[in-house]
Amino acid sequence: MAIAKIKGKKLEMTPRAIAELCAAGALAIVAVVFLLAGVNRFRLRRSMNAALEKHDTNHRAPAIEECRSALERDENYHPARQLLAKVLVEEGGSDPGKLAEAEKEYQTLLQKGYDKANAHVGLGVIFLLRADAANDAKPVSDFASKARAAFDAARKADASCMEAEIGLLHVRLLLAVHPATRQGNPADVRGDFDKLRARLESAEAVRSRITREGLLDLYAGLGRALAGEGNSRESARSLRTCLVYAPQWTTPLGNLAYLDAQRIMAEPPARAELENDRNLLSFTALLQNAASVPRADSDFLKEANATREIALSYAYGLSEDFGWLVDKLERAGPTRYDSLSVSAFAWIRSWQRLLERKDVSNRTGRASKAAEAVKALLAHERMKDPKNPERLVALNNAGVLYTDSAVINRAPHHFPPAEKAFQEALAIDKGNYRVNRNMAILQKWTGGAAKPYLDAARAAAGSDDAKRKDLDAIEAWKP
Repeated sequence: MAIAKIKGKKLEMTPRAIAELCAAGALAIVAVVFLLAGVNRFRLRRSMNAALEKHDTNHRAPAIEECRSALERDENYHPARQLLAKVLVEEGGSDPGKLAEAEKEYQTLLQKGYDKANAHVGLGVIFLLRADAANDAKPVSDFASKARAAFDAARKADASCMEAEIGLLHVRLLLAVHPATRQGNPADVRGDFDKLRARLESAEAVRSRITREGLLDLYAGLGRALAGEGNSRESARSLRTCLVYAPQWTTPLGNLAYLDAQRIMAEPPARAELENDRNLLSFTALLQNAASVPRADSDFLKEANATREIALSYAYGLSEDFGWLVDKLERAGPTRYDSLSVSAFAWIRSWQRLLERKDVSNRTGRASKAAEAVKALLAHERMKDPKNPERLVALNNAGVLYTDSAVINRAPHHFPPAEKAFQEALAIDKGNYRVNRNMAILQKWTGGAAKPYLDAARAAAGSDDAKRKDLDAIEAWKP
């Protein structure tokens, strides 16, 4: 049986119904758009909050990831780019490449119209760090001038910017204490830091304008100025104040570690005194006594201890009587290139001190430790790059250590690894004066052909009379 067709008029919509339906559809589309925008905004804020939390607890790598995640959602979200640049600057202390990334982010902020004081302050800090890392007077002065211009631009953008004022004091302090410049008196700069601190303590309006980072820079600058005057006790007190404002940050702890290193070099305590009372070191005392220090297995404390080890290894290596302390320091781990590098330096210097003093105590053990430290450094991933200039230095050091050990400790089995190290170094730079000179000495000891290496060293020495006389003495010398 067929289904009967329903009789009646066809379904028709009035113009009003069509209009209402279109309006409803448009509203639905708008609602979806707003919903998606809201979800995106929520995720953006969530990434930003996570970045702030990670940064505040000194987890910089996750903070960088969260900032970049936020910028992928909105490249014009200035707070994320600003925090990203700031964290990259903090990472730049150990990785110059991060400073270049940070500068790019700050320049992007300015290009996008974010002409705020903190962007200029960030650029000023980058130039200050580069000036501090430079070795010669010209680059130090050039970077200091760029830093001063950036801080002046920050004051132009905001006349009440305290961070810009503190930054300008840091420029003066850097020029006063940097070995390549020594322009001005650190005591004068310290006096201006003190005046600024007095203004903060006496005026609520001034205190309300400064950020936590500004306070850290203020007390860090004051501590550095005091250290430059040789007042290590007051310097440590000022640097510890930084920890009141940022108990989870490693930077104040790093400053204390380097203060310890300066004290070891400038005013080394008696050996027994230092061995029995580690509280003589401001950083060690802080680790032992401060209730705010996290558990020993935290990333925060591991980083702080690594910084301490690097600073003190360098100091002990330079000090006359404290090379033995290098062995007492906790190792920062095989992945720390800077730690391995400074540890190798410290052991080499410690070994050289024994030779200079003709001290036979623990001579064999010290040579072995130095060789182990250089070997560990050469095994690092960065040392596998043949373009790394530090590889040649490390190989030369290894060759010298093995040669000295073979001769002084009467260990002839160390001659072959010495020759191998020199050959690898010459494969990097066959005309290197120092490596050819040392290889010639090795050949003299083993009865090999020293002349080709002496000739190469003479070619590298050029008209340097001191080097040529040294090579003549080596050629005439008979073991």
